[in-house]
Amino acid sequence: MNIDSNVHLKWMRRAIDLALLGKGRTSPNPLVGAVILDKNGELIAEGFHLKAGLPHAEAMAFDNLKKNPQGRKSLCKSRTMLP
Repeated sequence: MNIDSNVHLKWMRRAIDLALLGKGRTSPNPLVGAVILDKNGELIAEGFHLKAGLPHAEAMAFDNLKKNPQGRKSLCKSRTMLP
């Protein structure tokens, strides 16, 4: 997989935006957003930690991936945790 740094930066920003959707509801867990990309750097699934006690960002993203069978062939996951 050869995805340039601008693409990684774009999707890391998206993961941060997703993480912020859980602001004020995830404690004691951190804010987390996750994106799953295909081999071309295109988004195929995403998720975030909505609330303490609910599935975390990665689990939500992989659950969403199950709904997109064409994207399962080749992927790259990016995530961020914010204190």
